[in-house]
Amino acid sequence: MKRHLALLALVPALLGADSALDIPQDVSPEAGLVRGISELREARPESALGHIDTVLKDKPTFHLARLVRGDLLMVRGGLLQKFGRSLPAAQVDPLRQEAKARVARYVDSAWKKGVPGYFLELPGEITSAVLVDIQRSRLFFYRREGNGWKLDGDWYTTSGRLTGEKTFEGDERTPIGAYQIQIPIPKAKLTDFYGSGAFPLDYPNTWDKLKGRKGHGIWIHGSPTNTYSRPPRASGGCVVMTNPDFEVLGKRLVPGKTPVVVADGAHWLEPAAFETSRKEFLGALEAWRKAWESRDADRYLACYGSAFRSGTGQNLSEWELQKRKVNAGKKWVTVKLSSLSAVVVPEAQQLIQVDFQQDYKSNNLENNMRKRQYWTREDGVWRIVYEGDAEKR
Repeated sequence: MKRHLALLALVPALLGADSALDIPQDVSPEAGLVRGISELREARPESALGHIDTVLKDKPTFHLARLVRGDLLMVRGGLLQKFGRSLPAAQVDPLRQEAKARVARYVDSAWKKGVPGYFLELPGEITSAVLVDIQRSRLFFYRREGNGWKLDGDWYTTSGRLTGEKTFEGDERTPIGAYQIQIPIPKAKLTDFYGSGAFPLDYPNTWDKLKGRKGHGIWIHGSPTNTYSRPPRASGGCVVMTNPDFEVLGKRLVPGKTPVVVADGAHWLEPAAFETSRKEFLGALEAWRKAWESRDADRYLACYGSAFRSGTGQNLSEWELQKRKVNAGKKWVTVKLSSLSAVVVPEAQQLIQVDFQQDYKSNNLENNMRKRQYWTREDGVWRIVYEGDAEKR
């Protein structure tokens, strides 16, 4: 029994003494790894080794599983004094972090019980959505089910080496924000480093540009063929998956349709709380639309925040001057919104990215355009801080 204690020192850091593991009856390499660690907690190293050997038979380049196996063999020989002795020290900590992230998936229940608090409203033709949580090293895939969203897959991921807000190209940070899946880049057009292919994100988007954020080439992509998975913080800014996981996800994504929220610590809400947040914001949006139709300039302009900027660079004062002048020439106005998307942007401030098709008619003008707005809270009230044409990509 004493021979087991050295490797058992790993387990409390991963699980906690009384943590309950919810391991589904699947045959994924991750589930097999966690079963092995769970057996180790129960002081059954031979059973643990059996699970790890099964994982490595299927995925021989799974470096974390290979580390655990090496340590288990050293325990058997009475040679191990601490976790990771079977590999050089510089390789151990990243793999320990991967072990923590993978095990946490079977302990953490917040995402299993709640509703992701980001996708307030999406058009009916949007049938899928993605949430990437950098802190959890996890990608969650949601599929539309009736009027709501159902979790339909989650996978371990790697993100940028450094934490914090991405500000310039090469800073090795993964951008935090609300993005959209773009046209995929097939494996044949990429080097082996990107594995099974890549789905670019539309970084930098409108908000990133407003904030002066630089860079490009932020992708969700696969892994090199000689590496099953990489540590949680090991990319230059992209979101990296194992190739098998990427291939499963890739069949579900719809370029130009699937929204992607990247958060550094995602949150989930009780369904009632989510619906309250949703209705509150949609009420503010409808109040703006009605104020515009009413031709009451004061009521309409009260919907805009003090830091407002338009797509053409106008500040609030310039916007007000133009809108009052235009409004004076209107006898009637109708504004209809369709294909509405409202997605919470996971920034420090409360921010919502809104896209819609706008059908505007008045006594002397008609136009139909795709528009983007950003709304934030100012003095506890939702107000518009950006408005302009939606970017074409």
